[in-house]
Amino acid sequence: MKVRNADIGDMPRLGHIMAVSFRSAFSHIVTRETLEACANEKRCAALLERIFREGKMHFLIGEDSGMLAWQDREESAEIVAIHSLPESWGTGLGHAMLTEALRQIGERNVFLWAFKENARARRFYEKNGFRWDGAERVSEFDGALEVRYVHHPDQVSFSKFTADDYQAVCDFLIALNGEKRHINWNWARWEWMYAHPYTNRDHLNSIGLWKVNDTVAGAAICDMYFGEAFCGALEAYEYLLPEILAYGYRDLKDETGLGITVREEDEKTISLLTTLGYQPGEQTEQMLCRVLDSEIRTELPKGWCIREISLPEDALAYQIMIWKGFDHEGDQEELENMLRYDGPLPVHRTPYLCLAAVNEAGEFVAHCTCWYDGRTDYAYVEPVCTIPAYRGRGLGRTVVLEALNRCRKLGAKEAYVLSNQEFYRKMDFQPHSRYRFFWKRP
Repeated sequence: MKVRNADIGDMPRLGHIMAVSFRSAFSHIVTRETLEACANEKRCAALLERIFREGKMHFLIGEDSGMLAWQDREESAEIVAIHSLPESWGTGLGHAMLTEALRQIGERNVFLWAFKENARARRFYEKNGFRWDGAERVSEFDGALEVRYVHHPDQVSFSKFTADDYQAVCDFLIALNGEKRHINWNWARWEWMYAHPYTNRDHLNSIGLWKVNDTVAGAAICDMYFGEAFCGALEAYEYLLPEILAYGYRDLKDETGLGITVREEDEKTISLLTTLGYQPGEQTEQMLCRVLDSEIRTELPKGWCIREISLPEDALAYQIMIWKGFDHEGDQEELENMLRYDGPLPVHRTPYLCLAAVNEAGEFVAHCTCWYDGRTDYAYVEPVCTIPAYRGRGLGRTVVLEALNRCRKLGAKEAYVLSNQEFYRKMDFQPHSRYRFFWKRP
C-alpha cells in the first residue's frame, strides 16, 4: 500500500479522514456533543494545517484513506493520531502507516494513548508490537480513560524456561537489583530455590521469560510451588509488566489464585496491580541489611572449629544437619526424601561461603551459607540453622559472622537476609525494606 509524507496541500483530505474516523470509531465512547465539536471537517483541516505550518509534527497519508501524525520527544516519539476511513478498516492500511512511521522514527521508543474502551484499536496496537505499560490518564474528551501503549525497537520474544536459561535468569536478577528495588527476589534466592529439594521441578518449565536476543528482560517466576510468584522487568522494559503479570496469573496460580510481593513504597507497581484486580493481603516479607565495613570478631568453644562444606562430598553430613536444624528430627520420611534428592546442586555456591560449626566429634551442628557474586556489592544469607541440642551457645551467630567476614573480603559492602527474627537484629542487621503480598483470587 502506498504511504507517503503528507504536505500542506493534503491537510483538507487529512481533516476529512480524521473527522469521519472520529465519528465512526468513538461514538460509543464520547458524547454526541463532543463528536459534533471534534468531528467537524473544516475545523480538523484548519487545526492540522496550523500544526503542519508550525513544524511540530510529522504527517503521513496512506492510500488517500488514512492519516498518521507523530511528534518527536527528547528520546522518544509519540504517535498523536492515527485514523482511516471505515471502508479501509481491516485492509492493512493502518499496519502500513504504522510500519512507515516506525521506520522513519528509527531506534527510539514510541508511545501513544488509546481510549481504554476502544478494544478494536487496542487489539490493533498489540498485534503491531505495542504493549500497554500499565499507565492510565483521564482524557480531555468527556473524562474518558486512556491507556498508554509503548513500542520498543528491540525485538522482544517470549519463551518458557528450560535448564539452558538458568544462568540467564541469574544475570537478569543481578541486573534488576542494581538499586535493590527487588532485593527480596535476588539471584541467590533464585539459585537456592531452584536447587531446593522442596521445589516442584515440574513447575519450573512454566516460568515465563521475555528476551531481547539471549538476554532476559522480564520474567514471571513461580516460587517452590504455584500460587506465589515474582514478576519483574528491567527498567527499560517495564512496559512489559502488564503482560508479565497476566501470564503469571494465567500460568502460575493455584486454586487460591496468585500472590505477588511488592515493596510497600513502590506506588507505581501497586497501582498497576490494583488496576489488574490484585488486593493487598496481610502477609509481608521483611528484608534486613547489615553494613560490612569492618572485620567482625568471632569465637568458638575450645576444640570446635568452622569448616567449609563441599558438595557432594559432605552431602550426608550436610543433609542430616539441615534435617535436624530445621526441626525435622524424628521425621524419617523427611530425611529419606532429602537423601534421595538427585536434582541440581547450586551452581554458584562456594565452599568458602558454605560453613558449618563442627564439634569435637566432627559433627556439623550449626550452618550458614552466604552467596556473593563479584558483579554486585551485596551478599545474601540463606540458609541458617542450628541443631536444637546446641542452640543458645552462640554457634549460629559465630558461623553467620564468619561467613559475613568472608563476604567482606570478597568485596561485599552489605549483606541481606529475608527475615525479621531478633537473631539477626542482635547481629546489627537493620530493616531495609518490607514487601507486601498482593493477591488476585479466581
